[in-house]
Amino acid sequence: RASSAFREAMATAMKVALGVVAAVGTVLVVKSMMTKEEKVDSCDMTQEEVVTIFKKIKHQLQQKMSAIMKNIEMLKQQIPDPQQLQMIILMEFEKQLQKTQEEVFEEFKCDEEDLETATNYYVAQGDEEVKKSVDALRELYAMFGGKVDAELPADLTVEKMCTILEEYMQTITKANMEIQKIVAHMQMSGQQMTPEMEEPLKKMVEQETSKVFQKYGINTMIFQAACEKYKTDEKFIAKAKEMDKKRQQPSAAEMSAMGAAGPVAASKPAEDDAELD
Repeated sequence: RASSAFREAMATAMKVALGVVAAVGTVLVVKSMMTKEEKVDSCDMTQEEVVTIFKKIKHQLQQKMSAIMKNIEMLKQQIPDPQQLQMIILMEFEKQLQKTQEEVFEEFKCDEEDLETATNYYVAQGDEEVKKSVDALRELYAMFGGKVDAELPADLTVEKMCTILEEYMQTITKANMEIQKIVAHMQMSGQQMTPEMEEPLKKMVEQETSKVFQKYGINTMIFQAACEKYKTDEKFIAKAKEMDKKRQQPSAAEMSAMGAAGPVAASKPAEDDAELD
């Protein structure tokens, strides 16, 4: 089951690379803050309040989405198309974002205009802590399929993006091999993978892919923005297709690892591929 989940994640990553993950538009103040910045001269909120609000929204969203994703896991059998599933996840994220921001606004006795004005004010002042808290929420939004404006580094050429994409997909493949081994050993000992057990494995993959982004000085937002920019570039399309082909054809090392884990493990990927078809 975990192997299937990560194979689907890899397929979705390739769709992102080809620019086919669609964002669903909802009017949200926090979302608008994640896609635009305007200069203002003054505000009525303190810097600490702004930072706390963004951190609180992000923290509560992470908790809510963690619980919701466990239920969405069960939808994969009924909705095998990664793009359609991604749209459902994004819609749910934006629904929870709206609810969460309303709760936090009530707690801090402020409204949409107050936060937007204050955020723009402190960003214009060059406040790094405010900018960091906004970017953290932006990145969370991007992780769940949302599109945000991101300034691309001048040196992020299509050639460099091809290199990043290749390393990114190789990292996911390597992590998937490790997960397959874990699942195989669990099956041999009569254990079943549960959503609670999958969470740390997913976090492990996120940490490993984050290392790739950090190596090249980018983040999830910049990666997605660059994928959008180069989605019609012949070099980038060719690299994306190449990596997708490799993803669908297990390497000799992967086959060896599955074979070493036993006949139960060796048969598992075939079942997972059938689920994705």
